[in-house]
Amino acid sequence: MNDENERLARIEQQLEILVRLVAMRVSPEGSPMIERAARMQKAGLQPKEIAVLCDSTPNAVSVALAKNKRQSKKGNTSKR
Repeated sequence: MNDENERLARIEQQLEILVRLVAMRVSPEGSPMIERAARMQKAGLQPKEIAVLCDSTPNAVSVALAKNKRQSKKGNTSKR
């Protein structure tokens, strides 16, 4: 059973690396936090996961996502 647990742990580590690589591709580091967080959220990541990938805090990510949502609403209402 120990070998199986070690094997699963290695697979999990590899998956985490893949998630980080994909996130870096989806939202390059030069992008503003608001854009990066929004893209990663659309990809299905939670604020806690986004924070780890952006070297930030879940609270800062949540604030960025809320700001993005407000900006999107403003943009949608001006188009009406």
